[in-house]
Amino acid sequence: MIISREKSGFEHDEEAMNAAVREDIMLHAYMLTQSGIPMLYSGDELGQVNDYSYKNDPEKCADSRYIHRGKLPWELAEDKEDVTTVQGNIFQTLDRLEKIRRQEITFDKDADVYTYDVHDDSILCVLREYKGRRFFGIFNFSNQEKTAWMQEKGMYRNLLTGEKTELKDIRLSGYEFLWYGN
Repeated sequence: MIISREKSGFEHDEEAMNAAVREDIMLHAYMLTQSGIPMLYSGDELGQVNDYSYKNDPEKCADSRYIHRGKLPWELAEDKEDVTTVQGNIFQTLDRLEKIRRQEITFDKDADVYTYDVHDDSILCVLREYKGRRFFGIFNFSNQEKTAWMQEKGMYRNLLTGEKTELKDIRLSGYEFLWYGN
């Protein structure tokens, strides 16, 4: 994901950058769907790219782990409120997902967690159940539009938009994710 953002940034390819940001956010949403304490590296919330300056330090150059441990360029934070920027889009979306995660009972540590077969190997669907409530996290790991073949009874609320829908054959664009709860 970070390589896609780096490459599209260097090439000034807006379409590729948009896809890379969608992929980045989708992967973070997947991480936030899991049980336990989610971990972000400093700068992830702003879309910070790799820092290759470690290669110039004789004490660090042999250890590629330093590629992810660069100093945070604080100027990235200046755009965190502007959703039209890479930094703002990532920051605002992750902030919203973290708030949803704190509010929804299905993210309780004692929730039962399963994978749910949607009959497409490009899509992962995670079902969390707790105290009669259900959460579906649906993730398209492909850059192509796909369908999550589902036939769930009842209405579910999109936790990001508030829109209610039946979970029946859900279409997802490339690198899209959806969070639904009942």
